[in-house]
Amino acid sequence: MNEKKKVLLISPRNVAWTGAVTLPLNLAYLASSLEQEEHEVKCVDMRINPDIDIRKEIRDFDIVGISSCTPSIKEAWRIAEAAKKEDKTVILGGPHPSALPEESLQKSYVDIVVRGEGEETIKKICRGADLKDIKGISFKKNNRIIHNESRPLIKDLDLIPFPARHLFDLKKYHSALHKNRIIGDILTSRGCPCNCNFCYKAIFGRFYRMRTPENVIQEWKEIIDMGIEEISLMDDNFSVDQERASKICNMIMDKGLKIDWNATGGLRVDCVSKNLLAIMKKSGCYRIAFGAESGSQFILDKIGKNIKIRQIKNAVKLAKKIGLEITLFFIIGNLYENEKTMQQTIDFAKELDPDYVQFTVATPYPGTQLYDAVKKEGKLLVTNWEEYGSYEGKAYFEHNELTKELVERMYRKAYKEYYLRPKIMLRYLKKHRLSILNGLRFLV
Repeated sequence: MNEKKKVLLISPRNVAWTGAVTLPLNLAYLASSLEQEEHEVKCVDMRINPDIDIRKEIRDFDIVGISSCTPSIKEAWRIAEAAKKEDKTVILGGPHPSALPEESLQKSYVDIVVRGEGEETIKKICRGADLKDIKGISFKKNNRIIHNESRPLIKDLDLIPFPARHLFDLKKYHSALHKNRIIGDILTSRGCPCNCNFCYKAIFGRFYRMRTPENVIQEWKEIIDMGIEEISLMDDNFSVDQERASKICNMIMDKGLKIDWNATGGLRVDCVSKNLLAIMKKSGCYRIAFGAESGSQFILDKIGKNIKIRQIKNAVKLAKKIGLEITLFFIIGNLYENEKTMQQTIDFAKELDPDYVQFTVATPYPGTQLYDAVKKEGKLLVTNWEEYGSYEGKAYFEHNELTKELVERMYRKAYKEYYLRPKIMLRYLKKHRLSILNGLRFLV
């Protein structure tokens, strides 16, 4: 019988982003996998509990696992250092350590980096397996960093226990953009088969894996039974298999589980149809999002988006006809952009006229093709990971015609030209769903 461990899982405070906070499904999945093997688990989300005495929390546990993206990695290191002072085994995982494992392992207070999906790997570690035999980790031995072979992606997602939501204060996960309801996040698939240069693939990979509709509906019911008021779909692309997506929607209605839900994680414009959008709406979906990215076909091709301008127009037209609220995501300052292409994006957003638009500055996160290209061809302007955060209008790199001044000016121009139109301001004043004053912080 393996010795049962006491494991503390932590999501660090993100200094770069202070907007809506979603449940850390990554920790919740790790926790449920560990609970399945009868380990004692506690989750701490420092994004909603920033003042918690984390060192005090650490003392009662054997293993401290910290999941980090790029903007929060320095905070993760600070927590790891505190944990090591308490003589704990310290494990880092998540997007940033997966992309740059040696960077974290060079710290004396980090023992192991889990690369990629962590459910099976964390179980192996807690069972006490020899580190050299555990796939998907990097670790230190005799002052040498060792990278074991990668762990294959989990093929059958139905085998993973549902996220351990009972370990979180669910009432703290809400957003003004979603009527200040308690939001419950769900992931019905993992991976994305597409090849956008700005997207990070090291956790879920490009191999698209789907949970069965029956498995999804079982969790959907569990979420509703917990008192959740709205469900957010967090898939990279829910509708790759439209037949499966439609079946999930039909089962929501057949099982009496209709609830307001949104798909603002992003749908691809080439993976939707009138029939699918209609059944989504009928089953309770009221808002969707598309990653449009650019109004320039040249830029769409350059960034590997593999969609056409006409497909974006058609998807938005269909969604409007069905009566769904629409959010469009656009990127300002893509590689190979100039002032003309960025203005095309602004004009395109105004032409499509969705309910919401989010402009972000192209951000070369470690592990992306964009990061590698900037390191090779351009000039990276930001070296402090805490300054990463694509919602703040800061330029992260320069490349040919793409200067810091131009990108930041066009970013501000994009928000001004879109949101400071009288009809748009009136629309939001009527809906009372978006704080105009808070939004104006992007424009100064």
